[in-house]
Amino acid sequence: GEAGGKYDEVARALGDAMAEEFDPGVVVEISSGSKRNLERLQKGQTDLSFVQNDVAGEKGIRSISTFYKEVLHVIVRKETASPEQLSNGTFSLGPAGGGTESLAVATLRQVGFSEKNITFRRESLEQGLQALREESADAVCIVTGIGNATVSRFLAEGEFTLLDLGKDIFDSVRYSYPFAHPASIPAGAYPVKPGQGLPRESIASIGTTVLLVCRQDLPDEHAFA
Repeated sequence: GEAGGKYDEVARALGDAMAEEFDPGVVVEISSGSKRNLERLQKGQTDLSFVQNDVAGEKGIRSISTFYKEVLHVIVRKETASPEQLSNGTFSLGPAGGGTESLAVATLRQVGFSEKNITFRRESLEQGLQALREESADAVCIVTGIGNATVSRFLAEGEFTLLDLGKDIFDSVRYSYPFAHPASIPAGAYPVKPGQGLPRESIASIGTTVLLVCRQDLPDEHAFA
């Protein structure tokens, strides 16, 4: 994943453990996200990858393990109190080749946004957050593990918050996007001041599962190890 993101954090922890246990030459590479990870794996450029369970791959890819859950975060300026205020807005969806776009677009469509009336930006998380600061974007969508360090630092600036898309969001999306699961961002998950955190109250969202995957030619004993 992107440098400083949750994929990067978890991959480096896994890489350090593998280097200590098996091979000091283990290399962890950054990428634009799930789709790009699968592409590299299928081309033989990498041996292990993290992918979201909603990203389609070709034959020959196997799942080794479920790692953790990811949740859709919608980051907005503090004055944005409801989705209706974004009806003609600009949304940053992460980089092309990442895993956020499919889930975010399906969710926005189901919530009632018309793609004819909103604008999408495809860029890194850092670029999207900077666009939100500069008011050239109205919302940043990111599917990531709760506690993402980049998101945490951004929210701590004090000018931004997490948007609640409605408590029934999963029920409205589940039939059009069956790969997702119900999720929530708990109150105070992102500390912003001593004794204060965002969101103020738990908000409902939808999420995906992160899988560690390999090519089917990886020997079983290596996968188990």
